[in-house]
Amino acid sequence: MSRARMRMRLRAMPAWLGPAIALILSACLETRVAEPDKGGNSSETVAMGKVVDVDGNSVMGAWVALVPEDFNPIKEASLPPGLTATTDAEGKFSIPNVPKGRYGFEARHPSDGSRLFTGGFDFQDATAGIPADTLHKTGKLRVRLPDYLKQAGGFVFLPHTRYAWPVTGTALEHGYLDLDSLPAATYEALAFSRDGDLPAADTLGRDLDVLPGDTLSVGEFAGWSRSGKVFINTTASGSFLDLPVTGFPMLVRLDGTNFDFASAAADGADLRFSKADGTALAFQIDHWDAAKKEAAAWVAIDTVQSNDSSQYFLMHWGKSGAASRSDGAGVFANAGYAAAWHLEESAPGTGTAGIYRNAVGNADHGTDSLTSSDQSGLIGNGGFFRNGEYIRVPSATAALKPVKTITLSAWVRPTATDSGGGEIASMGNDYGIRVASNGEAYVFCFNVPRTDSTNFILTTIGANLLDGQWHHFAAILDRNHIDIYVDGGYVRGADFPQGVLNYDGGPDFFIGHHGNGETNFDYTGYIDEVRMLPGISSAAWLRLSYLTQKPGASTLRFSP
Repeated sequence: MSRARMRMRLRAMPAWLGPAIALILSACLETRVAEPDKGGNSSETVAMGKVVDVDGNSVMGAWVALVPEDFNPIKEASLPPGLTATTDAEGKFSIPNVPKGRYGFEARHPSDGSRLFTGGFDFQDATAGIPADTLHKTGKLRVRLPDYLKQAGGFVFLPHTRYAWPVTGTALEHGYLDLDSLPAATYEALAFSRDGDLPAADTLGRDLDVLPGDTLSVGEFAGWSRSGKVFINTTASGSFLDLPVTGFPMLVRLDGTNFDFASAAADGADLRFSKADGTALAFQIDHWDAAKKEAAAWVAIDTVQSNDSSQYFLMHWGKSGAASRSDGAGVFANAGYAAAWHLEESAPGTGTAGIYRNAVGNADHGTDSLTSSDQSGLIGNGGFFRNGEYIRVPSATAALKPVKTITLSAWVRPTATDSGGGEIASMGNDYGIRVASNGEAYVFCFNVPRTDSTNFILTTIGANLLDGQWHHFAAILDRNHIDIYVDGGYVRGADFPQGVLNYDGGPDFFIGHHGNGETNFDYTGYIDEVRMLPGISSAAWLRLSYLTQKPGASTLRFSP
């Protein structure tokens, strides 16, 4: 009799599994293939092994099974006879007379529910082996059912396993089906079959990585062939955040190192984002250039956790014929903004009315007077403003005229200023942010009564916005107080006489020009991502904005 041993050398237990590990599949799984009899007939294959706990002690009563790769969990109530076993007092098991073929191997602890599943064990090759793995806590799949399922019936199943679940009326009512107590493993696919015909089944998801104690949601994006996790790192090694931030537009930059543009639609129309549980997230594509392999999208994140590196959301792509779901209002209006101008539009110098779109979706779109074809921006395209050129939002709506509180911000790279400085953005001559002629950050507002303007001006000391670098400049105006933040850090604040904004300094909102036509405050240089929030942004919000948008940001990690 010939003998082939397939040994399973165990990996060290990952730290994240912790106390959830109950036992380990032991060091030896063996097959024995008998020599043919004198007539050249059949052979016998025996699978043997042992189950031990983390201390090396034998585990009695563990259930083990070989699952044929062509097993139909919908039509077959149980595995074929003779493919299961239970460990004895020494933790050993033996499964004799195994027909040649491909199998999955499953093991289950007799009491604590920890499990193992490994596919692709080939009994036709005497030298093949089952990859080393551990029995650990189970995971869960939450399957969002396809829209075409209008009535109960059929099954959701994992091919090449024992696992299948009926689609009930309750599941249809909820819109999803929870698949509990799954061995932590990577499953090739998830499918739906109305009648149990496996070759004709509809694929709901592929390459499903079920982790111990985790829930993975699939099916929301049936037909999307690609997906990946985007981890948010707010620890010291990423963008340290000491307080959580809610309702945050997260910038996702894509390039040839973290995204395969050839596998997506040429214009990014098939791009989607979801929470870890599969719930769709609103997003807006800011920039997409497949030829240059660069793109940027804003994703609405409910809560960015502080000092955490395990939080993630999902990115989906690879769906032929998908229509774009880019939705600026879903991201920025829901975050409370009155305006967010990305300055991405690509027809400068034409004087086209309303060409620079307000992503929030209201009527405050900008008409340009820019003549330069230089659209170098920090996030996709931006705008180059020559002295005296500007973007004008005519007859600004009430949304740009809050009574008391405002957060106004922009990314700027000024190259020169006029004699009085360089206006970045201003609503009439009522509030605005400016680069002073000496490079300092300058903020102003005029309250009621409009008397002594010097009472409502604040300038930084020691900041230099004229150093040739991109800077994030944000000002918070709150009744009788102004705070200035540069590059995510608090720079200066001061109290002023209390009042409310008057809005008698001009009807238009300007980018790159004085709000009421004065000519000694013209801006020269680059501007990108101008935003106005009729409220107060927290210090954590502004810090996170800078750290996630700056060149070389390390907050996000992609795991395709």
